[in-house]
Amino acid sequence: MSAPPPLKFKLHKADRPRKRLRPEVVEVAPAAPGSASAQDAEWDEQDQGNEKLNKVVQDIEEHLLKLFRQERAPVIRQERTAAFRVVLLRDYFVIEGLGLALPYSADNQRFLQRLEAGRLPWDQLRAIPELSKQCEGHYVNGALRVVVEDRRMPEHA
Repeated sequence: MSAPPPLKFKLHKADRPRKRLRPEVVEVAPAAPGSASAQDAEWDEQDQGNEKLNKVVQDIEEHLLKLFRQERAPVIRQERTAAFRVVLLRDYFVIEGLGLALPYSADNQRFLQRLEAGRLPWDQLRAIPELSKQCEGHYVNGALRVVVEDRRMPEHA
């Protein structure tokens, strides 16, 4: 059993002025079973085009949701190891793993003051490529864990 054909409405002006227009129902004869009109064929093509478009949009939405979920997935580290260790000695300081003894120059003092304030200067970190490589994989939410040992006092030696 097929659905009844859609009703078409025609508006006409009422006899009295300043009145609303009344719709008039116009009956449409149903098409013979098995025969499709040109309009039906056109609507079928539009439906197929819309289905393809909807599928493409759905695929894009699924892909974007997948990417969004990957970005939002929390990075959980079982152990939060230090990116590097700084050992402060009487006349110089050492960054373990690099084999460098750095004097307390103005630039290095600024580096240590920033570490003490809880900030790591990016430009100075990049200035020492070995240290930058050592920090890779230790970032957690944009932060690095740095251990500082102060052995400047005689009782620490």
